[in-house]
Amino acid sequence: MKKLFLLLLFVFSPLFSQDDDLDQLPFDDEPLKKQRINYFAIGGGYTVGTLRLNLDDYNSLLGQFSGRNELGKNLIMHGGAAFTGIPFIKNFRLGYHSYGGGLSDDYLIGESNVSQELRVSLSGINADYGYVLFKNFAIMGGFGLGWGNVNMRVAKGNATYDWNMIKDDLSDADNYFIFAEKKFMYFNPTLSFEWATTNFLMFRALINYNYTFNNPIASAEDKSWSINNVAQINNAPRGLTPNGLYFEFGVFLGLFNY
Repeated sequence: MKKLFLLLLFVFSPLFSQDDDLDQLPFDDEPLKKQRINYFAIGGGYTVGTLRLNLDDYNSLLGQFSGRNELGKNLIMHGGAAFTGIPFIKNFRLGYHSYGGGLSDDYLIGESNVSQELRVSLSGINADYGYVLFKNFAIMGGFGLGWGNVNMRVAKGNATYDWNMIKDDLSDADNYFIFAEKKFMYFNPTLSFEWATTNFLMFRALINYNYTFNNPIASAEDKSWSINNVAQINNAPRGLTPNGLYFEFGVFLGLFNY
């Protein structure tokens, strides 16, 4: 019996010594670092937004023509945007956007119908860098650069005309049509938040501020306001610009891999 006990002790003693050695092995107990998710997307979709402008000078000018200056502060803008990630530049994308909208007011003064409208349109390219805050949700920072135009329209006239007398009627001082327009370029720093509900559907909330300036290579005529497309307007008020804060919501289809 004693011999059997010594034999078993001899056989299993290496196993116990190995357990002691395991405790001394240099295992790294530091937590594994989570790998950052890169942003990549290709898509396009519909956008709707609001452009908030200072309309004091616009309303003052419209009031001189129509006798009424009650246009609101926010222009509702509809449009679209498309973009693509750059495979060899991580988290970077390029895109194109275009949107436009305006304010209008139709009313009656005496026996005359009056219609006035202010419209702004913008189109351009944009560059953005994306940071994936967590899976399927990204914050984008970037800028847009493009071109556009702003125009005002005022029309006043009778409700009906006799065809044979239309020339004489339209020559009356109480009947007129005025169309004033200006072209510009713009730069807008942009911040957006994007949520990809699936790999093919994404929702976006965006905010930017439009800074407008004259096209540096345009002629003097193109840098000025024009009226009825035939005459140049000098000494226009500085406030007649579409500088302003823009908020947007968009729905996009494509491939969203983040």
